Amino acid sequence: AAREFRRLPPGSPLWLDNANDLAWCEWMCGNTARALEAADAAVAHNVTKSPRTNRGLVRLDCGLYAEALEDFEAERKADPAGPNAYSNIAVVLCMLDRYTEAMDSLEQGFLRSPVPEGVKEQMKKSFVGIKKRILEAKSPAEAADCAESIVAMLQLGLMQAGIDADSSAAAQEGLRVMLWALKEFYFRKGL
Repeated sequence: AAREFRRLPPGSPLWLDNANDLAWCEWMCGNTARALEAADAAVAHNVTKSPRTNRGLVRLDCGLYAEALEDFEAERKADPAGPNAYSNIAVVLCMLDRYTEAMDSLEQGFLRSPVPEGVKEQMKKSFVGIKKRILEAKSPAEAADCAESIVAMLQLGLMQAGIDADSSAAAQEGLRVMLWALKEFYFRKGL
């Protein structure tokens, strides 16, 4: 797909209309410079409902944490009820060693997801213990251990809940984000 997008003249109306998709394709191919160029164009021309998410992801991948946080915060403000921006914000905050804030953002996002209320209540109780551990974390390795606990908690909640397809999809997305974040965190922190 990226190869086909590259055939479009940069800056042309068709290129601009597809800039967000192009950014995603280039990012998935590992072409972060091209992805960032297309993502910047998508944001400048506001070609989709949420072009800042893609740009935030590319910026995060490039280690531009403050800029990524700015994009994800803008997405959160645009859709405060939606859970997705919160997990992206949590990832950036972890990379910035702001673990308590990351936990708060992750919890807020989870509580906005379409998971049944009973599961939410169970997870809220689990978050209390993990938050206490994150406050006591003295190293990135200890913080990563807390994140691993969250992944285990989400997996257990999925298995026990017997939830509907929409809730399952939201929980699976949460797991995917957490696993991706852990991978990035391990890599960036040399763990």
